[in-house]
Amino acid sequence: MYWHLLKLHAFKVLVWSCRNRWFWPS
Repeated sequence: MYWHLLKLHAFKVLVWSCRNRWFWPS
């Protein structure tokens, strides 16, 4: 159960990171 939530959270964070890089390239 917990591993599934962690996996989903990790995926969300990854998507957010990619999105942030696309919007605001460092």
